[in-house]
Amino acid sequence: MPRSVVNDVLKELSVFDCHTHLFPPSFCSLSLSGLDNLLTYHYLVAEFLGYESCSPQQFFSFPQQQQAKLIYDKLFLENLPISEAARGLITTLHCLELDLEPSYQLMMESFSAQYASDRSKYFRKIFSLAHVASVVMTNDPFDSQELAYWSELDRIEDSFIPSMRLDGIFQSGTCSFSCGGKTFSVDFDNNSSLLRYLEHCIAILHPSYLAVSAPSARALLESPRFSQVVLQLAKDSRLPVFLLLGVHRAISSNLQNAGDGISLASVDGLEAICQQHPDVRFFASLLASRNQTDLTVLARVFPHLRPAGCWWYLNQPETVKAITAERFNLLGFQFIPQFSDARVVEQLLYKWAHTRSVLADVLARKLTVSAQELAPVSREALQGQLRSFLLENPKRWLGEIHER
Repeated sequence: MPRSVVNDVLKELSVFDCHTHLFPPSFCSLSLSGLDNLLTYHYLVAEFLGYESCSPQQFFSFPQQQQAKLIYDKLFLENLPISEAARGLITTLHCLELDLEPSYQLMMESFSAQYASDRSKYFRKIFSLAHVASVVMTNDPFDSQELAYWSELDRIEDSFIPSMRLDGIFQSGTCSFSCGGKTFSVDFDNNSSLLRYLEHCIAILHPSYLAVSAPSARALLESPRFSQVVLQLAKDSRLPVFLLLGVHRAISSNLQNAGDGISLASVDGLEAICQQHPDVRFFASLLASRNQTDLTVLARVFPHLRPAGCWWYLNQPETVKAITAERFNLLGFQFIPQFSDARVVEQLLYKWAHTRSVLADVLARKLTVSAQELAPVSREALQGQLRSFLLENPKRWLGEIHER
C-alpha cells in the first residue's frame, strides 16, 4: 500500500493520548499554552544551555520572556533548528499556518494574532487541528496547588481525563492535604494513613489509571509502599498501573527540570512484578533504548502488560521507527504506539504529526509486504484497524473514561 494512502488515513483519525502533563484552562496557571511556554520547554532549555551562552543560574534568574527570547535567538536564528524539540516548534508553527519570523518580537506578534482570547475555544481548536480526541492528565494528590483545582473536575470537558501519579508516596514525614472538602494529615511512613487519603482522592478524581516513575522496577520491588499502597489501590479500585521506568532524577540539578538523565532499568524487576501480580493490568514505558526488546518480549509472555510509547529521550523519529517496527513484528497491534507527554497544549500538534509520519513509514512497508504475500488491504480495513489501534484499544486497556 502506498505511504501516501497510509498517511492520509492516519491524518483523518483521532487519537487517544494516554499520558500528558496538560490541564484544562480552568486550572489557570497550571494550564500551559503560548509561545513563551513552548520556547522555555525543558528540552529546549537544555539545548540552549549547551551553548554556554550564560550559566544556568543566570538563565533561571531571568523572567520567562527574556528566557524565551534567548532561546529563540540562539536555537532558531543563530543555528539551524534540527533537534527534535526545535523541529517540533517549526512543525507547530506550520500547523498554525505561521512561519519562523526574523526576530522574537515579530514571532510573538505573529503567534499572538492567532491566539484566541477565549482559552477554552483555543484549546478546542488545538485538539481539532491535532486530531486528538482526548488526553490523560497527570494529577498529583500531593500537590497542594493542583488540589485547589480538583473542585473543577465535575465541570471540565470530557477531553481531559484524570490519572493519579503516585511518585510522592516515597517521601517521609507528615503533611496535611485538603481534597474534596476534607483535610487529611498524611503520615508518609504509615501505609494505612496513605491508603485512607488516596482512597478518598480516587473517589474524588476517578482516575483512569495509577502511575509511578522510578529508576527501575527493581527499585519499586524493594519498597513495600509499592506493593502495599500502589498495587493495593490498583486491585481495590480495579485500575491499571502505568510504570515509567529508567529516569535518573536531577543528575545535573542546576539545570532544574532539564537536568534528569537515564538509568538502565533491568527488566528482571518488571518480570517479577508481572509474575507476582497477574490480576493487575500494567502498561510500561522504559527510557533506555537498550531495554526495548526486553520490554517487548515481556509483553509477549505476560498478556496483562502492554508497552506504551517511546518516552522522553527515546522520542526521536529514527528511534521510534525502529522500536515501533519491532513491536509490530512481535506483538501485532497489541501495544500503545505513542503518547505525547505534552506540557504545553500546542505541543500536541507536533508530537502527533511526527508520530503519524513515523507510523506511516512503518505501516506502509509492512502493508506492502503483506500485499505481496496475502490479499491487498483495503482503505476501509486499514481505517478500522488503525481506529482501534490509536483510539479504542488504548481507552479500553486504560479503563475507558470514568463517570465524573
